[in-house]
Amino acid sequence: MVSPQEVKKKARAKYLAFCRAFLKKEDFFPLEISCNKGKLTDPFVERKKSIELLLSRSLEKRGFGYSIDWETVNSKKYGLQSRIKRIYFSQESHFLRFIEKTADFKRFVCNVELIRQSLPELEEWFEKNISLLETDPRHWPNLLLVCHWFMNNPEPDIYLREIPLEIHSKFVEENRKILRSLLDFLLPPNRIEWAESDFSKRYKLKYDEPLIRCRYIENTTEVDVSKPLGIFCNKELQGQRVFIIENKTNFLSFPLLSDSVVMWGSGFRAGILKKVQWLCNKSLFYWGDLDPPGFGILSLVRSIFPQTRSMLMDFQCYESFQQFAVPLPGVSMTGLPQYLNPHEKKMCQYLLDHPQKGRLEQEHVSQDYLLAYLKQNKLL
Repeated sequence: MVSPQEVKKKARAKYLAFCRAFLKKEDFFPLEISCNKGKLTDPFVERKKSIELLLSRSLEKRGFGYSIDWETVNSKKYGLQSRIKRIYFSQESHFLRFIEKTADFKRFVCNVELIRQSLPELEEWFEKNISLLETDPRHWPNLLLVCHWFMNNPEPDIYLREIPLEIHSKFVEENRKILRSLLDFLLPPNRIEWAESDFSKRYKLKYDEPLIRCRYIENTTEVDVSKPLGIFCNKELQGQRVFIIENKTNFLSFPLLSDSVVMWGSGFRAGILKKVQWLCNKSLFYWGDLDPPGFGILSLVRSIFPQTRSMLMDFQCYESFQQFAVPLPGVSMTGLPQYLNPHEKKMCQYLLDHPQKGRLEQEHVSQDYLLAYLKQNKLL
C-alpha cells in the first residue's frame, strides 16, 4: 500500500503541471494521486498499520494535505471492510503546504504578475522556466530593466559594467544565467552570437579582447606590437609570409625576415586566429613543441587555414636534439589529430609510442639549426 512519503513524491511531481495550469487559468483541483491502494487480501495487521500511517498524515488529522475517500466492501474472510477509493487534494493551499512549496509558489505568482505588466512578451517564456520564476521577487524589477535596455539598444558598444542603469555594478554578472534565458527569448536572432557562451560576447557588448603579439620590419625598423584581436582582424599586416611560433622565447629570438610577420601563437590560444580572415591569403608556417599537444595545435591552425605548413617538427629535428627530450606528461588523445599530413602523423604517433622521450620543447632547438633550416628552405 502507498505510504505518505510516496504520496508526497507523486504530488511533488505534479507541481510543474499545477503551475502551468495556473498560467493558463485552468482548473487543477481536485487532484487525484494514482497509487497502490492495497488489497483486502493483504495481511490484516500490515494493512491496518499502513492505513493508520496514511491517515495520520491526511487532511483529516493534520488540517492540510490529502483527503481520502473510502468505500465499503464485503470480504468473505473479514466481513464488511473499508477500502481506499481515492487519495486526492481538494484545493491549492492543502496541496502546496503538503509538498512544502507554498513560499515558492507565492514568489512565482508575484513574479508572473509583475512580468505580465512590464514585459507581456515573456508570456510564452513562462511555461518552460517555472523554476526561474520562483526567484526572489526583489530581483525582478532590475532583471526587467536590463531586458528593456538590451531590447532598446541593438548596438551596445560599451562594457558590461557601463550599462547606464541604476543597478549595482555586478548585478548583470551575478544574474547571467536567468538574463541569458530571458534575452535569448526576447532578442531577435541576429542580435545574438549563438556560438558564444560568454555573456558580453553573446550579446555583442565590448569585452577585454585577447591581444595578438607580432614582430615585423616596417621601413627598416623592427616593430614589436600587441594589438587587440578586433583591431588585428581589421588591419592587414604587410608581408606575405606569417610564422606562428608557439613558445615566447622562440618568438622573440626568431629572425625578422623580409616580407614576413612573426606571430606568437601561445599554445591552443592560436585558435582565436580564426577571426583574422586576411591570414587566408598568406603563406603560413607553424612551429611548435615536438610533442602530441604541439601537433594538436598544428592541426587546429590547419583546420582554419589549410595552407599552413609545419617547420622543425620532424624526425630530423627530433633526432638532432633528442638528448633534451623529456617524458610526456599525461596526454588524453583518442586518435591522432585530424589535420596532419602523413609525415606529421607518423612523428606524432612515434612520440605517443615513446612517452619517456615524448616531448622536445622547441626552445631546445638551437638558433644555428633554425637559421640553417630557414636557409635550406629558402626562407631566409
